[in-house]
Amino acid sequence: MRSAASLELFFLLLVSTPLAAGCDDPTHPERRSAHTIEVVSGDGQSATAAEALGQPLVVRVLDWIGRPVPGRRVVFTVAGGGSVDPHATVTDADGLVHVTWTLGTSTADSQEVEVRFLDNGGAQGRPSAVFRARALPGPPQRITALGDSGYAGSVGMPLADSLAVRVTDGYGNPVPGAPVVWRVLSGGGGVTPETGNTGSDGVARTLWTLGPRMDSAQVAEGLAGLTLRAGFVATAGVGLGARLVKVSGDAQTGEVGTPLAEPLRVRLLLADQRPIVGAPVSWSAGEAGTFSPEVSTTDENGEASAVWTMGKPFGPVAAQAAIAGTAPVPFWATAVQLPRSIYWLEPNLHGGYHPPLLVGAANSLLDNPLGFIAHDRFNRPIAGMEVKWRVTAGSVAPVTSVTDSAGMATTRWTLGAPGDCNAYAKLPGNASEIQFWGFALTALYAGHDDGQLADAGSTIDVSVATVGTSAGAGIVDGASVRWTVLSGGGSV
Repeated sequence: MRSAASLELFFLLLVSTPLAAGCDDPTHPERRSAHTIEVVSGDGQSATAAEALGQPLVVRVLDWIGRPVPGRRVVFTVAGGGSVDPHATVTDADGLVHVTWTLGTSTADSQEVEVRFLDNGGAQGRPSAVFRARALPGPPQRITALGDSGYAGSVGMPLADSLAVRVTDGYGNPVPGAPVVWRVLSGGGGVTPETGNTGSDGVARTLWTLGPRMDSAQVAEGLAGLTLRAGFVATAGVGLGARLVKVSGDAQTGEVGTPLAEPLRVRLLLADQRPIVGAPVSWSAGEAGTFSPEVSTTDENGEASAVWTMGKPFGPVAAQAAIAGTAPVPFWATAVQLPRSIYWLEPNLHGGYHPPLLVGAANSLLDNPLGFIAHDRFNRPIAGMEVKWRVTAGSVAPVTSVTDSAGMATTRWTLGAPGDCNAYAKLPGNASEIQFWGFALTALYAGHDDGQLADAGSTIDVSVATVGTSAGAGIVDGASVRWTVLSGGGSV
C-alpha cells in the first residue's frame, strides 16, 4: 500500500507534467495565457529633456498564476513626447522586456510610457503597466527680457516695475537656479540686487533705480553666463525728487530793450545733491522781455543759463526758470529807461529840433527856459527822470528838474558877464552832458539908418549892431533880434 506522502508526490507529478510540456512547446495554448504586465525597474527616473534615461524600462509578463510568460509580444506607447526603442518586442525566456526611453523636449508635459499586449492581429490590448519620468531642463541657451521693450521713470528714482528675464534651455524650457548678473551700462543708475538666481519659472528680477542723466537713454542688462544678454532701455524725466535752485543773475538793473550784463543761471539737483544732466530748462518773462535761448539744457554740473533782454516795461520786473516736475525759480530785475534821442528846445519856439545860440543881455534872465525832450530806444518819452543843470557863467534855477509825461525838463538861465557861456544838462545813466551855447551882450547899438525922414505909410530899412563889450569889440553874428514899435503907429 502506498503512503499518503507518495500519493501526494504522484499527484503533483501528474499535474505538472503536461504544464511543463506546454511551456516548452511554443505552440501550446498556455503560451497565450499571459495575464499581467508588471514593472520590474526604470519607473520614476529623470533626465535632461530630449535625452535617454539612465536605466532601461524593464517589464515582466506573467500568466494568471504568476509564472513568467516567454515569447509574448508587447508594445510601448509614449505620451508627452519622446520615443522608446524598440517600440514593440517579445518577452525573453524569463518573461522580461528591456527598452530604452528617450524623453521629449518639454519639461512642462507629462512624460509617460504605456505598455500593452499585442495580439497576433496587431491590435493592442488594455494598458497593463505605466512608466513615468520627469524631464529636466538643459543648460541655459537663451535669455529673454520680459515686460515692455522700453521703460520710463524719474531720474534718481526706482522704476515702478522691476526688470525681469527668463532663462531657457535649447528647447525653450525655463531653467531654474541659473545665475543672472545685472548691470547698468549707461545713465549712472544702479540695480538691486546685482546678482541672483532664476526661480522655478526660469525668471530672475531686479529693481532699477535710474541715474541722473537725461541727455541720452539709460541702458541696463541681465547676463546669464558669459554670452547670454538681455537689454533694457529707459527714458528718464524729472520727478518729485528733483529741485531747481538759483545760482546767479538775480536782482540786476538793465536798460529796457537791452540784455542784462550777467546771464541768469540755475542748477537742477537730485535729493542727494547729484546734478541732473541733459534736462531742458524753459525761460520766460512775459512782457518783461525775452530770453536767449528760450530753452537751455543742464550741463555736467546740472547748470543751465540764458540771457534776459529787458522788455518795454520799466521798473521792477520778473522772470522765471522752469522745468516740468519741479517748482519754478523766480528772478527779479529793475528795468530802467535811458534817453537815446534828445531834442533841444529853441528859446522862442518850444518843440524845436536844434540847439540854438542863446543870446541875451549880460547878467539878465533869458526870456525863455532851457529845455529838452528825452526819448528811449522805443521812441517813447521818458517821464520822471531827474536832470541836473549847471552853467559856466551866470546861474540856473532850478538846478535839478524832472521830466514830465512828455519827457520834457526845463530850467531858467540867468546870464553872467558879457561874452561866451555854456549851460549843461546831466541825465542819469549817461556819461556825457547835453550842451547849450549862450552869449551875454553888453549893448545894442543903432546903425547908420537911425534918424531917417520918410512919408507917412512908406517903408524904410533900419539896422542895429550887437556887441559883447562896452569897448565896441566882439560883434555878434546870428543873434536873434526882436523889433517893437514903441510910438507913432506903423509896423515892423
